[in-house]
Amino acid sequence: MALGEPDAEPPGPPGPPPRRAIVTTGRVSSEMIQKARRIGVPLVVSRTSPTARSIDLAERWGLTLVGYARRDRFVAYAHPERIVPDPR
Repeated sequence: MALGEPDAEPPGPPGPPPRRAIVTTGRVSSEMIQKARRIGVPLVVSRTSPTARSIDLAERWGLTLVGYARRDRFVAYAHPERIVPDPR
């Protein structure tokens, strides 16, 4: 589903949340964070910086927000406790 499409998917079954993320090469806006919350995606990752408003909303709503994502580094702007290092 694209971020601009209406929410057509029914809620998933009860149990642990699915492991989903929104990954983008563009700047994370507050609208993208609102959409992530609405569709139940707990992680938003971008190659660029998020807006100040998107950081505030991600903090408030418990979403993990990552910016400047590269192969071996990133900046966690909100709820970094969900990010677990790969032991390899």
